[in-house]
Amino acid sequence: MVFGVHLLAKSLAKSEDSVMRILQKHVDELDGFLERTTEDFMIVRLDVRTRIQYLRVPLGNLDVFDEMLEDRNFRLSIVAYNDQIEHSIERFTLSITDSLKDLQKAKEAMSALWFYFRKLTDEDCFKSESLKLFHQAMMDNMEGWIVAISKLRRRGTALQKALTQLGLATTEMQRRVGVASRKDVVS
Repeated sequence: MVFGVHLLAKSLAKSEDSVMRILQKHVDELDGFLERTTEDFMIVRLDVRTRIQYLRVPLGNLDVFDEMLEDRNFRLSIVAYNDQIEHSIERFTLSITDSLKDLQKAKEAMSALWFYFRKLTDEDCFKSESLKLFHQAMMDNMEGWIVAISKLRRRGTALQKALTQLGLATTEMQRRVGVASRKDVVS
């Protein structure tokens, strides 16, 4: 983006329209990345929240849960379910970690672009009406992107914490399954 902005601001573009079309593609790509990341985080959040709610019931009624664990088939179903949860936790954790890295890079890129735009503004490089409109649109875009990136980074961090909670819940269930299995073997 910086290169295209530089060409426009310094009047070096052979075709302003071509450069603006290319820049629009970059804008669309960044908007798409932010939309996909938002959707991905919403899906993970819903899944994790639902699983935590489901696990609260047995973990909130440990006497009943421990009694149910006396049934070998029930224990096996809990083990299978926990395996699915653990697989989800691993996949979600990788996805969120990657997204947070991408968001950090996007934040750094926005900072550099913002700094460059401020410099060009101070140099009064956006003189024509079309460049003034372009400048304002890009400033608005950057402001929106910075806000969106910050929100997504907070959501990603919160999701990481929720995944940790979910992992602790499955660990407790696995521990209880193990205790019940050992009791079954002894008796």
